[in-house]
Order: sequence, then C-alpha cells, then structure tokens
Amino acid sequence: MAKATLKRQSGSAIKGKVVYLQRSSNGRTWKTYAKRVTGSTGKVAYAIRSGKRGTVYWRWSVPGNDYFRPVSGAKFRIVTR
Repeated sequence: MAKATLKRQSGSAIKGKVVYLQRSSNGRTWKTYAKRVTGSTGKVAYAIRSGKRGTVYWRWSVPGNDYFRPVSGAKFRIVTR
C-alpha cells in the first residue's frame, strides 16, 4: 500500500488536492500510474499490485499552482522475485 499525507509547512492538512502516484523502472524517468485526491486529513492511499518480476520505483508527486510549488516525495522501491 502506497500512502502519503500532504501538509502545509505549518503542519495543517491540505485537503482536496490532486496527487499522482508515479512509477519508474530506473528511478529517474517517471510515468503517472494513478491519480488521487487528498481527503479531509490530507491523506491518500493506493494499493499497489505487482505483476512481473523485477524492481519498480514509486513516488507521490504533486503538481504546482499559484499557491504551491510542485513537489515529489521520496521514492521507494518494490522488488518482485
């Protein structure tokens, strides 16, 4: 399960913001895999299902707008053997 919480610098939750779960086979080139909207607590989640063998990197990404800078979370990897 991939989870994230979107917050302002003050620590308050950002609700109703579109975020993207992205995947990469090399950890450098990213493609959007799923789109979610943060809930009232700023949280999102997505159940990742692994298909073929290998390593896949994942991260959450938030597009920027007039009020927020674009940001991507730390990448994490899943290895399927």
